[in-house]
Amino acid sequence: MVGTIMDLIRLIRLLGPRRLLALRRNYRLTLPALRGYVITTVFWSLLEEGFMDRLKDGGRLSPGAYAGERGLDRGVLQSLCVYLEGAGLLALEGDECLLTPPGLAMLAEPRGIYELVRGYRPLFDGLGDLLAGKIKYGVDIAKEGEWVARGTGRLGSQLPFPIIAEVVRRRGYGRILDLKCNDGALLVMLAERGARRGFGIDDDPAAIKCALSAVSAAGMGGRIDAWEGDLFDVGGLSERCGDIDLIIAFDVFHEHLCGGPGKIVKLIGKLGVSFPGAHLLIAEFCRLPEEKVRNASKPFLEHELIHGLTGQKVLSESEWEELIAATPYSIIEKRVFGLIGHGYFLLK
Repeated sequence: MVGTIMDLIRLIRLLGPRRLLALRRNYRLTLPALRGYVITTVFWSLLEEGFMDRLKDGGRLSPGAYAGERGLDRGVLQSLCVYLEGAGLLALEGDECLLTPPGLAMLAEPRGIYELVRGYRPLFDGLGDLLAGKIKYGVDIAKEGEWVARGTGRLGSQLPFPIIAEVVRRRGYGRILDLKCNDGALLVMLAERGARRGFGIDDDPAAIKCALSAVSAAGMGGRIDAWEGDLFDVGGLSERCGDIDLIIAFDVFHEHLCGGPGKIVKLIGKLGVSFPGAHLLIAEFCRLPEEKVRNASKPFLEHELIHGLTGQKVLSESEWEELIAATPYSIIEKRVFGLIGHGYFLLK
């Protein structure tokens, strides 16, 4: 205690009280940003290695034993665990660690957004070159499909997928085509809730690998087909799927709007010709008012940044309605959740 007081007196004499208070204030204000970056990077590494899920499932885990089992560097793993203890996410007891309530929370509902952003890590790693115009997204760098698929599936399972499942149940759709199936979570949920047959397409081979694994784990191999392909090859879709009751476009159309709505309007028209009896459910982001986007308590800021850097365009509710009006379809049911900026347009 005496040493602490004497240290403080020495620092006041050296820097002056105003400078010392300013340093303390500035660190208090800015350290959370640095710590958030480091925590996220460490979390990604341990998540990718399987450590976090093993810890969550087992309750307790010895970092040294896990490192030996997986051939990891014991010292590095121990350092990461010590850091996460200091950050409040883990607790160390002897040679074992366990998750604290904040650590458990990171592996629950928010996990999807961490996985989704992890999929865009190449974008952020190359941000300096992107800013300087030396590289282009989609040409020189790309997202990591497996992480984006996982994150999208986990986020969708929280709210969008149950909303879609309720529409499917209420209207009795039995044969479903998912135009971007990601990790297959939506098709599996719909099959578990009564859909007879599911078909999923995705242009990312890593996403399809995740989807096929999920379908197999759920024992749905005889009811769900998923394959890598081009969703704009509508003729190929109809040949493979046959008659469809409902086509689902979940968070996919906005990826193709940077050049205007024409490409999607044309695609929807082709879908109407190839699947004349099917309804189309567009589940999409609806642009939020600026004051909501800047709400730092929700991940809207990060979401908007990723869209801006990758050329994805989010339409407002009225703009989606204008796009739909340019197609052969009409809206028969609409639900828009302004709180999360997501809309559901069922078309016929």
